[in-house]
Amino acid sequence: MAVHTYLVADLATNRILAEVPLTTVRYGKKLGGTGQVSATLNLGDPRVQAEDPADLTTPARRVVYVLRDDVPVWGGLVWTRRYDSANQRISLGCGDFWSYYDHRKVLLKLDPAKYTDLGYIAHLDPVDLEEMDQNEIARRLIAGAALHDGGDIGVIPDATMSGVITSRAYFGFQNVSVGDALRKLSQVAGGPDMYFDVGPLDAAGRPSRRLRLGDPSLGQQGSPHVWEFGGNMVSYTWPSDGTRMATRVFADGSGFESVINRKPLTPHATAPSAPLANKPKQTTAAATAAATASLCRSRRRSQTARMAGTRAHSHAQCLDAWRRRRNRQIAALDAVERCGRAGERVRHHAPRVGAGALHVLRGR
Repeated sequence: MAVHTYLVADLATNRILAEVPLTTVRYGKKLGGTGQVSATLNLGDPRVQAEDPADLTTPARRVVYVLRDDVPVWGGLVWTRRYDSANQRISLGCGDFWSYYDHRKVLLKLDPAKYTDLGYIAHLDPVDLEEMDQNEIARRLIAGAALHDGGDIGVIPDATMSGVITSRAYFGFQNVSVGDALRKLSQVAGGPDMYFDVGPLDAAGRPSRRLRLGDPSLGQQGSPHVWEFGGNMVSYTWPSDGTRMATRVFADGSGFESVINRKPLTPHATAPSAPLANKPKQTTAAATAAATASLCRSRRRSQTARMAGTRAHSHAQCLDAWRRRRNRQIAALDAVERCGRAGERVRHHAPRVGAGALHVLRGR
């Protein structure tokens, strides 16, 4: 398993100040931008107590190097720190050397005697970089930043050439940072890939500071690798799922209405490739259009039959009730006639016979 060590150095001189036991370290490089590191320094560790943690974590003055098996893999400035008195820890936020050049301006060497002139920067001559290779422009930007007092932090650009000739001009009133100028140079069509990196240890045990320049590309061409894990992979799983495989794929058409109106549904299918031609078909839809149409016709016949049966049954019930009511009315009229012949008063029975019954009697 790889062993990581962490060194703290001075930004200006690159002198190694201490090896520190950082924890919860996460680091990464970024093409065309600033790579970052986040880490925690435990002040309760005896190795930390033997040093001056306040000085070792001073923002904008200290550099953190990450070594993997004694090989430098990352380097950058401490920009933020957060002290937690309850847990006795310092949380660090670092950015690689691109972040340093985000704080430097593209300007000619300045005269300190003119700092009191408010229009001094705006009226400076431009930094003209005409008709030269893109990578040479990047090198000139780094060299221009190093010309200013205290501006040389020992970054060494690659000597590669991109093969693309172009020109740039940077005026003082534009207030352009070196980091932004490099970023925009790399983002144009055909621009060179670039990122800040660290090189092998020198004789004094100090990592070198590098600017990697592509010609115009760096690393793998085509689709990039995708890194999903934050550490070394010692094992893996490889699932295969047949439920997601199909030789034919069906999609819904215009919907259920087209089946009701007897409009055929046309399934959309992909033809199987040559290696799958002899394999059994695997349908992903619930049913084909023909089966759907047949099912709809069957359901319609069933519903029609149920509705017809209900109407016939209701009609038969109404007819039987009418016949029973008519028979009762006829029997009542017969009783009235018999009572009349016997001289009885019929008015007590007349109310039992309605007009409808008399109408039925006359029509019989």
